[in-house]
Amino acid sequence: MSASDEQTYVFYKSHPSKHSCRFCKHLHHEPMTAHELLVCDAFPNGIPEEILGLQFDHINPHPGDNGIQYEPRSLSGMKAIFRKWKNPTE
Repeated sequence: MSASDEQTYVFYKSHPSKHSCRFCKHLHHEPMTAHELLVCDAFPNGIPEEILGLQFDHINPHPGDNGIQYEPRSLSGMKAIFRKWKNPTE
């Protein structure tokens, strides 16, 4: 992981209100098409728009989240995301 990637990881780990669902350890996977829903352990039928759009900070409980809130991925999980961003065809 480059120094820049490490700084990004530290930022998202230390600033959960700036998070994106893609950095949450509960996310199931990234959608493969524009019509596929983003789902996670908290919202198996689709993550609400107010969370996806960051109008609601999901470090706080949200109705219907099954008691599961945002938790940052591990460093190894973040490395996998960074590799995918750098090489999206892999």
